[in-house]
Amino acid sequence: MNRRKLLETLGGSALIGVTPGLAGANAGEADSELRKSEKTPSKRRVETALDNPISNNIFDVLGLPPKKSGEPTQVEIHIDGSRISHSIHIPTHLGNLSVCYKDATLMYAALQLDRQNVSSHIRRKIAGKRGWPSNTNGQIINFKTRDGIYFTRSATRGEAVRATNEIGGDIEHNKVTWRNEISNKTSSGEYTVTNKNEVYTLSHSPIEVKTRKPVGKRQGVSIQASRCSGSIGACALDIVMSTPHCGLAGIGCMTWGPTSLACLLVVIDLCLPNAYIMHVSGNCYDVAKNCDLP
Repeated sequence: MNRRKLLETLGGSALIGVTPGLAGANAGEADSELRKSEKTPSKRRVETALDNPISNNIFDVLGLPPKKSGEPTQVEIHIDGSRISHSIHIPTHLGNLSVCYKDATLMYAALQLDRQNVSSHIRRKIAGKRGWPSNTNGQIINFKTRDGIYFTRSATRGEAVRATNEIGGDIEHNKVTWRNEISNKTSSGEYTVTNKNEVYTLSHSPIEVKTRKPVGKRQGVSIQASRCSGSIGACALDIVMSTPHCGLAGIGCMTWGPTSLACLLVVIDLCLPNAYIMHVSGNCYDVAKNCDLP
């Protein structure tokens, strides 16, 4: 299945189930199964997910305590039957909170915000110089091993056009997002763009390239120092580029690094539905077979 057809498949309404296509498929390589499944979490797991320093920091930034507004779920992520992580998803009055773990280690917390439930004062506080347009989706993400809490949102069409004009390429295949470090009072925000095998950051006024980082492999050779880091970055990129409305850099991968396991977990956790099966090959197959995952 080609990429366009896969995009159409993934872009269907409320798709839950099996996608017949391959993400990152390379001819002649065996395929693996990436599976997400749901179950009911224990009361203790839910309480721990809500009450920990990483989640608390997000709600402290907003100046509001978390209030559950629905039933929590536990989402398991497996590649070829081996669990690589799990996350606790908790509906709140501000949006869905996702707290992700590798084994018993907390990796990150992300709050996918419901804009209409966030006051204009808070929107101005977290969004940075470019603000939070009404037709875009936003979230706050906080990694355990990094200082800084980030707000990210999707780009408007006009922003995507300006960013694409600066770096080149096809606007339909660039993933453009806006990111602002809330915890850094001097931050004015920046655009992040995923384009083929590269991730860019761009300033907004004037709009120009600040950084440019390669991700994944070229001609079968990792372009990162570690084979696993190269495969992880390329696997994440494969999924992002096959999934509408998912920006690799914008959901935090530029914070922790596009070749990190944390980045891959964010992509799988937040870009794909909770009950889902995806057949992957090439880069993701290499991660499943050769990398030291939990």
